[in-house]
Amino acid sequence: MQKKKIRQAEDIKVFHVEDNDVDLSQYGIESWIAVFFFWILGATVFYQFFTRYVLNDSAAWTEEIARYLLIASVLWAWRLRWLSTTISGSISFTDSYQLKHHVSWR
Repeated sequence: MQKKKIRQAEDIKVFHVEDNDVDLSQYGIESWIAVFFFWILGATVFYQFFTRYVLNDSAAWTEEIARYLLIASVLWAWRLRWLSTTISGSISFTDSYQLKHHVSWR
């Protein structure tokens, strides 16, 4: 068995990356509300997991609250997506359907 040659320090290539500054000013209050719903949902599910599997006594309210927070998160994310597509001027679903299937709604 041959011993592998150890590379010298000058033979090794170095990969250097510089990160850009993080700019959170581009996000509006709607985005922060979505983040809030998501993190409260995560904390509720973690609390449910902790009480069920660690304490062996599940908190009854966590399942309902998690369900409502999931619904609120999905609806809020849908609202954000709808606002971003209608404000930016992109084609809506009905317009794209009309273009694809040559249908007139009027």
